[in-house]
Amino acid sequence: MARVHNRYLVLSVYPPEYLGRVLGRLNEVFKQLAGKDALGVNVRVYDTYPGKGFAVLGVPRNLVNVLRASTCIVRDVDGARVMVLTVKVTGTLRRARAIAQSINLMGL
Repeated sequence: MARVHNRYLVLSVYPPEYLGRVLGRLNEVFKQLAGKDALGVNVRVYDTYPGKGFAVLGVPRNLVNVLRASTCIVRDVDGARVMVLTVKVTGTLRRARAIAQSINLMGL
């Protein structure tokens, strides 16, 4: 079995209190857009920073463009308007966590 190469995304959600619900909705939209390519694949949540509205997500390398498109589609959750931004896409989980930590420490 071939090794799956992942990419890691640092996402920002505003307002931050909707982070959990946005991640659930993001996975649903991702599955709809990817279709058969996403069979057996879920958006993996590695870290969340609920107070700040940041999350580190991972997907296979060939589905990064689908996840980024999903972030553009998710605009409202439970009737509330939300904004989902891709802060950075990186090839290593270590680098993604470092970026999320640095943003978290900056007080944004």
